[in-house]
Amino acid sequence: MKKITIIRHGQANVGAKSEADYDRLSDLGHQQAAWSGEYFQQVGKTELIVSGTMQRQKETADGTNFASLDHMRDARFNEMQYFDLAKALETEFGHSLPAQNTEFPAFIQKVVEHWDVLAKRHNLEPYAEFRNRVKSALLAAARQADHVLVVSSGGVIASLANIALNLPKEESWRMFTGIAHTSQHEFLVEGDELHLMQYGAVPHLDRPDRRDAITYV
Repeated sequence: MKKITIIRHGQANVGAKSEADYDRLSDLGHQQAAWSGEYFQQVGKTELIVSGTMQRQKETADGTNFASLDHMRDARFNEMQYFDLAKALETEFGHSLPAQNTEFPAFIQKVVEHWDVLAKRHNLEPYAEFRNRVKSALLAAARQADHVLVVSSGGVIASLANIALNLPKEESWRMFTGIAHTSQHEFLVEGDELHLMQYGAVPHLDRPDRRDAITYV
């Protein structure tokens, strides 16, 4: 049985309206990654870091990698096509990107609800293909070492949790909400089976002088 800890990337470019504009860490995002690195250096056991190939994921992995571990990159850990799906959702159904953070849960519910229709009409990755690729990425990472740290994104983490909990697609959007930047999510991998052991922990930020650094957008 292999242990995989997945963290979400640090805070990226707040207020971005496109993937290209979003895909870089803010100053706080770099700090969150550094604090995450301090934590993992203290607890030890991590043998390998794997990240997606997106800039914010690679920057977070680099900032976390205090122990100078080998850093593999796997594009299967890249995020869902969120901004493309959001644009398609507005075109097809008139739902715009949320103006307020409180509107995100309802918005992502609409994205998941219409995902396959949007993918078909706008030549995007279907929901099932996204789920399959992120699971295959996790299984591949588990074959590399006993204790792997993965740096990815919220949609990837939510979908893996959805797989592990065997939730129906209609309920999967709930796992997308409330994933803090650099939060920790722990899976055990047994063969092709995923077991969710921890979700959304932020031990490196859960102290009085850092609680303002717990961010979601």
